[in-house]
Amino acid sequence: MKRPGGWMAEQKRGGGRLVAGVLVVIALFSVGRFVLDTKPTGRAIGIPQQSDLPGAWVAVSNNSTEGLNGGAKGSGTSVVLDPSSGQGSAEATLAKSTVALARSPVTSDVFGVQAQSRGKFGLVRMDPGALQTDGLVGMIVDSEDPTYHHVVAAMSFAEDGTLYGVSYRIERIGGFRVPVGMLVRIDTQTGVATEVGSLGRAVYSRGGTIADGKFQLVTSLEKVTREFHVVAVDLETGASTVTGGTGIMGRAVGVSRNADGAVYAVMTGVPGGGRLEDGSTPSESFLYAIDVGTGKADLVGSTGFHLLSSLSWMIRPVGCGSTTAGDMKISNTATVDSVSCEGEEGDAALCANGNVAVENQSSIDADLYSDGEIAIGSNATVTGAIYETSGQFEIPDVDTSAAKANNDNDSIGLTSKGNSPIDGDKFILKTTESITIDAGVYWFESIEIGNKGVLSIEGDVEFWVDGDIAFDNSDEVAIGSGGTLTIYSAGESVSISNTADVEAVIVAPYATVTIDNQGSLTGWVISAELELKNKGALHIDECIRGPE
Repeated sequence: MKRPGGWMAEQKRGGGRLVAGVLVVIALFSVGRFVLDTKPTGRAIGIPQQSDLPGAWVAVSNNSTEGLNGGAKGSGTSVVLDPSSGQGSAEATLAKSTVALARSPVTSDVFGVQAQSRGKFGLVRMDPGALQTDGLVGMIVDSEDPTYHHVVAAMSFAEDGTLYGVSYRIERIGGFRVPVGMLVRIDTQTGVATEVGSLGRAVYSRGGTIADGKFQLVTSLEKVTREFHVVAVDLETGASTVTGGTGIMGRAVGVSRNADGAVYAVMTGVPGGGRLEDGSTPSESFLYAIDVGTGKADLVGSTGFHLLSSLSWMIRPVGCGSTTAGDMKISNTATVDSVSCEGEEGDAALCANGNVAVENQSSIDADLYSDGEIAIGSNATVTGAIYETSGQFEIPDVDTSAAKANNDNDSIGLTSKGNSPIDGDKFILKTTESITIDAGVYWFESIEIGNKGVLSIEGDVEFWVDGDIAFDNSDEVAIGSGGTLTIYSAGESVSISNTADVEAVIVAPYATVTIDNQGSLTGWVISAELELKNKGALHIDECIRGPE
C-alpha cells in the first residue's frame, strides 16, 4: 500500500539493502550489534537518521528557460517523483538553476551543476535530506585552460566513483557554428574538468547516465526538431554512436539509473512525439523508462512540473521518531504527530520491523515505514506516505552494567517534601512530590512516580534502568531549557498512562512501550513493541535530543 506524501519510496519489497547510515544513538543499519553502555559525552543530536531506505527520483524544475541556457537569473525547485506514477511533489526552492544531478555509488555524496553566471557553471554539493544546495565545490573550468568554462548539462558517476560529464566545444561545420559534444572527467574536490574526447557530433539539450559500460547520453542532435536520441559514449575516448530516437521532442531532459540499473529520463514533450497547435514544444515534463539498447522511451507518467532538467536516483535520510523491533499498534483515537525545531510540521516517521495496525479513529500525521504487514482501518487516518521496506531496522542492545558500577546517584537531593526518592535501588517519587535532577548518569532497578509527581530535568541526564518504568496518573516529566533526558531500559515494560505527560528519549529494546488513557510522550522512542491506545499521544519532537 502506498499513499501520496512528501518523500515517495518504492512500494514493492526486494531490491533494497539497508546499510550503515548516519550514526546517532544507535547504529541503525550496521553489521552486527551496537551496545549502549557508555557515559554521556556532553554532545547531543536529534532523532535517529536512517539511510539507504528505498529511494526515489529527485529532479529539479527550472523556473525559466534562461536558467537552462546558463543564465544567472535562473532558479529552480527540487522535486521528488513517485517511481510508479511519475507524479512529483515540490520539496525546496533553489536559488540557482540546476541542470544536472549525480550521486556517488562510493561515498553517497550528491553533486549538482548550477549556473553561477551567464555561461559559467559550478559543481555544487547537494544536501540529500533537505534537497538544497550545500556549498560550491568550484567552477567547472578546463584543466588545460582555466579561462574556458565547460557547460556540463549531463553528469554521472562510474562505479569506481569517477565523475563524468558531457560538455561541448563550439566548432564550425558546413559554415555553421555548432556545439560539438565533449566527454569530460570532473574532479569532485575542485570542479575542474579534464577533456576525455570529442563525441564527434552536435549536442543540444542533454542528460545522461553511465549504464552498460557507456555514458548513455539522451540528447537532441539538431536544433530544429529537438527529438531526443540515445547516444552511447565510450568512457575511454569519447567516441559516440547513435542508438536510436525516443520519439520525444522538447527542451529539457534529465537522465539517471535506479538502484537496479534501469535507466529513466524526465523529458519535456508530448508523449509519443509532436508539437502543440501553435507549433511549439510543451514545457511539461514526463517520466519515461529508457531502453538504452534501442532508444525506446516508455511513458511512466506526467510529473506535473515544467522544465525538469536533471534527474537522480537518491536515497534521502529518514528520521525515525519511533523504531520497533516488533509490532506497532495504534488504536482507540490515539494520535501521532511530528514537529520540527521551528515549531512547524516535522518530517519524522514511524519505523517498524513487524506489523503495523492503525484502527478505531486513530490518526498518524507522519510517514510510516514497515517491514511487516500494514493494516489501516477504514476509520483511521494516515496523512503521510506509507512504505514497505526491504530490510530490518536494527535495534540496539542496552547494557546497564557500566552505569550500575559508576553513576551519580549520590548527588540526588530531596523531594519537595523532604524525602529521598531512592528506596534501595529503586527510584520512587511519591504522590504530589516533585524533584529536580541535575546533569549526570543515574542507575536504578526501576522507576515509579506516584500520582501527580513532577520530575524536572536540568542539563544532560541519562537514566539507566534494569527493570520496569511507570509514569501514571497526571505525572509530569519536563526537560529544562537546553537539557536532555535519555532513558535506557533493559526491562520489559515502559508505561505512560492516565494523563501522564513525559518529555524524553526512551531506548527500550526489550520492552513494550505503552502510551494509554491520554498519556503522552514528547520526544522519540526505540522499543521492542509500541502500543498507543485510548487517546494516547506520541508527539515526535525533532528538537528533543539524545546523546551522540
